[in-house]
Amino acid sequence: MRSLVGLTQVRPDVLVTSQVSGRWSTTRPPLGGLKTKVLFKLCRPPAGHYWLSGDWQAGEGWLGAVYAQEQRDLQPLYAGIDLHWATACDIFGWFPYDKDDPRRQQAKTARFNLQYAYDYRGILDAKDLGIFGGRDAALAFAKRYIDSRPALKAAKERVFADAYRTHEARSAFGRLRRLTGDERTQSKDGWSQIIQGTISNMLNRSIVRICSELGGKLIFNRHDGAVFQFPCSLYPYDVYEQC
Repeated sequence: MRSLVGLTQVRPDVLVTSQVSGRWSTTRPPLGGLKTKVLFKLCRPPAGHYWLSGDWQAGEGWLGAVYAQEQRDLQPLYAGIDLHWATACDIFGWFPYDKDDPRRQQAKTARFNLQYAYDYRGILDAKDLGIFGGRDAALAFAKRYIDSRPALKAAKERVFADAYRTHEARSAFGRLRRLTGDERTQSKDGWSQIIQGTISNMLNRSIVRICSELGGKLIFNRHDGAVFQFPCSLYPYDVYEQC
């Protein structure tokens, strides 16, 4: 924030080789650390231009489900059903959809904290274990969540074993990551490269195409989304349709 004070123009550097996952980094200043709404309040596009932002919707959940062919995730995703509610129904039995239902919140918290965890104990990284009823209840729920996704559990175990055996992993686009550390670290990093590395590669390719084919200009990007600048001569809805 301090680095923006007094500037009339912001021209950050984009580093394309700084992350092992292939993720591009925006630095000097690090705009990726700002929420999009905050950025839009601090900065404005030049006259005759506008900004559009977008990201992958549940991209990592999709990739994990497709890679593992986990039908319990793929079915609600293809049907456009809320994934966290569907997961909670698998565990608790069917109940009417309510975004704020504590059972849905438990399923959501478990998914986010266990997606790259080595085992069920990854749930302990959740900010609020109180939604489960405490530490022991959270661990018990984590076990139920993992068991409710047998194909995903088996796929992660295969990747963990291969990662530690070969000490490397690749994204779906072939980007190689050499793995170091103990078994737990290499296993987690191997699964991360397959999912997060693929997301990064997808975004990088999309950025290049949007800029080269649609006349966009990259303002900044983060893990699974980016902000682009377009001239006002291009109607925003048409740009969204082509993206």
